Amino acid sequence: MLALGGVVAWGTILESRYNSDYATLVVYQAPWFLLLLCSLFVNILMATVLRWPFKKIHTGFVITHIGLLTLLAGSMITSLYGIDGSMRVAEGTEGNQVVLPDYVIELTPRSARTSQVVSLSRSVSPQSESDLSSVNDALAPGVHVLRYEPFVEASSGFRADPSNSKELAIRFRIKSQFFDVQESLSSTARPFLQMGPATFRIRNSAATPTKTITKSTKASRSTAKKSPVPKSKPSVAKFSGKRRLVFTDAKSGEMLAETSYESFIKQGLSVRGSVFKAGREFASASVGTGGVEEKSDGKPNPALEIKIQKGDTSFREVVFERFPGFSLHPEGVEGVKVSLVGPLAETAAAPGGHGQSMTGTENATAETLPPAMGEAPRDAVHGAVQPSAGSDEPSSESRNEVTFTSLGNSKIEVELRKDGKTVLTKTVGPGDVIETPWMGMKLTLEDVIEGAVEQTDVRAVSAIPRQDLPPSAVLLQVEKGFPQLPFYLVEGETRDVRIRDRDFTIYFGRRVIELPFILRLDKFSKVDYPGTQTAMSYESDVEIDKDGKLTKISMNEPLKRDKYTLYQASYQIGAGQPTASIFSVNYDPGRFAKYFGSLIAAIGIITYTLMRSRLARPSTKKAT
Repeated sequence: MLALGGVVAWGTILESRYNSDYATLVVYQAPWFLLLLCSLFVNILMATVLRWPFKKIHTGFVITHIGLLTLLAGSMITSLYGIDGSMRVAEGTEGNQVVLPDYVIELTPRSARTSQVVSLSRSVSPQSESDLSSVNDALAPGVHVLRYEPFVEASSGFRADPSNSKELAIRFRIKSQFFDVQESLSSTARPFLQMGPATFRIRNSAATPTKTITKSTKASRSTAKKSPVPKSKPSVAKFSGKRRLVFTDAKSGEMLAETSYESFIKQGLSVRGSVFKAGREFASASVGTGGVEEKSDGKPNPALEIKIQKGDTSFREVVFERFPGFSLHPEGVEGVKVSLVGPLAETAAAPGGHGQSMTGTENATAETLPPAMGEAPRDAVHGAVQPSAGSDEPSSESRNEVTFTSLGNSKIEVELRKDGKTVLTKTVGPGDVIETPWMGMKLTLEDVIEGAVEQTDVRAVSAIPRQDLPPSAVLLQVEKGFPQLPFYLVEGETRDVRIRDRDFTIYFGRRVIELPFILRLDKFSKVDYPGTQTAMSYESDVEIDKDGKLTKISMNEPLKRDKYTLYQASYQIGAGQPTASIFSVNYDPGRFAKYFGSLIAAIGIITYTLMRSRLARPSTKKAT
């Protein structure tokens, strides 16, 4: 009992320091915690059996312990066979897919609909090949799991593969007073990109000319087999004259955090392990050759410089209220995008306004940029901008261009062109630095990879207090197929592989199940506390199986259907995404046992108390 009390106290502390998911992984779903509950069950059972044969005085004691045993049995049934997941449904759409917390590796043949699904236990500790023997036995002989990493940061990159000798890739770093970014180019997968005023290209003189292939964003689990749909431009809500900083996921657009402008100026904010702090403030921002500056006679154009720190790495971002889509980092900083939203943004987004939303893949015009931001000034503030999927290759007559040409033996010829004229040609190797003739940027060639294949670079990280848990990843090896070298799959990713002359799609991530009914979200409603944007209550009007009847699910009114219970857990509003409800979906097969056990225990305690009271004692008065 003391051990269990101490463990539960520890779990409570972990939950307050990190979050409920972390506490569940460390404590409540750990095998030793289930063993501790079983030990408690045996303890209570033995304490009851030792009273045999029972006497009248044991009645309350026995009833109480039977109730406790029943309650514990119900808890263990729920732990082993219950379901506790989440389901997101956007307003006006329907769904029945529930995402569960446990992980699976799913192998699907290209020509079949059935999949081989293998469970993988989540943990907060890495697992080696020897720890994953049961998983590998189930996946044999096609796929082998070499390692499981509980928390990772992932980025795209390249590595050498002798079987792909014609492919060349390079990694380089471009740095100025405004930004510091690392990029990579590949002779086939990514032969060019646009960064500020210049086009960067790679040419492999040892390979035959190749067709331009533009890399597309990896699909999420729910859309992996659908045609890609272009992301909608972020919408900006009206905040009654108050400005706010909104932080969203760079890939999904999901809102991660938001804070008032005044609060952010005073104390900044930590999002996904990165610390965001305010820099210079601008009331009428203008961009010149030296970057963003204050223009005293200009029209209102609020902007804010943001300093971002992640470990030993620092970044810089500038956000404009009139241009919520403009960013120095179109793909986000460490997966996070920042927007400054306020009353001017709504005016800017209106037809005919001068602040139309810009994404990192759109070509900016003078009408969509801050005042005085012309061609060269715009480039002074712009960071790395990559062409969107399906965009055309820039013309070979680009006025500013950096061309990398392979000379073999890890040597690269770098040609710099300014205003269409060649100004520098230099042979460099890894570690060499060149200064560009525009903006004083320093170009460093970091690595040359001959025979390159694209890969996901994974770095192990730790869980961060009071933040969402980072994704997990598995290192996989395909046996007798392609790719030949091991590769990482990060949580939620899929990859096409070839195993023994057959094509498969392999997925690693959360298990997904389907409810026996379809739920349609007709309308989501939220009521805020007066004078704030903090939710006081929120509810969803839903329709089940198109029966024409609306049912309300609120914070205190769950929906019970078949064996499932749906709770209104959370919601998503704004951030360029449609309004959506997040439902917690629960199936509790041990619920009756837990309720019944609690009732029996309560009756036992009452009986025990009454039998020990004066009312149950025989009268000691003598007749006079």
